[in-house]
Amino acid sequence: MNQTYLIIILMCALMAGITPSSALETPVDHEAAQISVQNVTLDPEVLMQGDIGNIVIQIRNTGNQSVAIRRAELSCEDLTVLNDQTYDSVGTLGPGNNMKFAFSIKADHEDGTYYLKFYLDFMGSGSLRYYIPVTVENSEPQVSVIDSPDTYTTDRKDQIHLTIGNPRKDSIDGVIITPKGDGITSTQSSVFVGRLEPNGQKNVTLEITPHTETNLTVDASYKNGNNKHMVSLEVPVETGVRNIRAEPIVSDLEVIKSGDYYTLKGNIVNNGLEFAHSIILSVGSPASSIDPSPTYVVGNLEPDESTNFKISLTCPGETFPLTINYKDIEGDSCSDTTTINLSHPELNPFQKQKKPGIFGDPITLIGIIIGLVVLIGVVILIARKFNSGRNSSDLVRK
Repeated sequence: MNQTYLIIILMCALMAGITPSSALETPVDHEAAQISVQNVTLDPEVLMQGDIGNIVIQIRNTGNQSVAIRRAELSCEDLTVLNDQTYDSVGTLGPGNNMKFAFSIKADHEDGTYYLKFYLDFMGSGSLRYYIPVTVENSEPQVSVIDSPDTYTTDRKDQIHLTIGNPRKDSIDGVIITPKGDGITSTQSSVFVGRLEPNGQKNVTLEITPHTETNLTVDASYKNGNNKHMVSLEVPVETGVRNIRAEPIVSDLEVIKSGDYYTLKGNIVNNGLEFAHSIILSVGSPASSIDPSPTYVVGNLEPDESTNFKISLTCPGETFPLTINYKDIEGDSCSDTTTINLSHPELNPFQKQKKPGIFGDPITLIGIIIGLVVLIGVVILIARKFNSGRNSSDLVRK
């Protein structure tokens, strides 16, 4: 009879929704369901091998009851969690409140995607597992030469134009370009580029002065998160004669003697690919310049630009030097000297050539004219004799 009553009581309890004591964990599980991961941040977003990244996980209690959390942990078989025991004891998270967990991880492996497991252990029973993907990529910024001289002039400043690009999926910060090399002086000790976005690039211009043939090393240092990295580029620096510098030369030279002095006329042209500044033409010993044109100040000449000049001088000898003084685009003084021959002007470089006329030179023209005059005279003489003979025949017939 007692067993019958006991069975009836249990059945009524089940129908009324009363559970045995082993099911008392259900409210705890219900509270645990109130917890959700709201946000995950990783700095840097993409790691390089050997990098240390900082990951922050934010959870929120979306319910109306407090939830007691025993511990929180982050684990991964391929990446190292540096502070995996920081949250061995957590506490209670009230309704509507947030809680953050910060971990440091180290990328021990090469390129790939790895999954971190975030685990929350609640008081009583129940837990939460959340997987976080982490990418490891070892691609580096690329430094390349856009434009540079084929040949550098020793002890002369030149420019080299570079570009640095970021092929990574995340941005890099604090980019600094530093030039260095044995036998090289650089105007800039370094150039700050700053932040480079993914697939972004920036141009950099360096001014260097090589003192010998050497190699220029361009170091590009940068940070991926808080991790410092550097990539280098070697650029050969070959010295020699540049074919693009300013190159003023004289041409169409003509020497005219007037009494005791000479007048040197000609044309000066900038045959180079750079500006020539403050050009002055002057003569040297044994010649002496005199008025009205002791020297000739040309001024500035652009590439391929030319102008005429005239210098008056006396010279007891047969030759004298003509000097072209000028400054290049860097402000350095330069000079070129040409020897002028007074006795044999045809030996002068770039001697002005007289253009022959339609009949050639003057002597040839005079000869032609004389020949024509003689021919015309002969024709006239023959014509007169012919007419005279015909008149005599007519008289005989009469």
